[in-house]
Amino acid sequence: MRWIHRYRISSFVRSALWLVPIISLSVAVLLTPLLIAATFLRDRPVKFTFGLVVFPFMLSIGVLGRTEKSPASRPVLA
Repeated sequence: MRWIHRYRISSFVRSALWLVPIISLSVAVLLTPLLIAATFLRDRPVKFTFGLVVFPFMLSIGVLGRTEKSPASRPVLA
């Protein structure tokens, strides 16, 4: 690879606007479960409360995903 190709590639990577969001998104996806586990799940009461909130939320998402029909919409009276 010639020096001009290396220069063009490095210049493109430095000036690319998509590179920073992609890297930060991948880091956030990897670190989020670790941060949640490290900060929220230390104490037993916090762990219980977290489970009390997250379990019904995940259950409702699963139920909504399994329903075949969307709720019937009512006509709006003008």
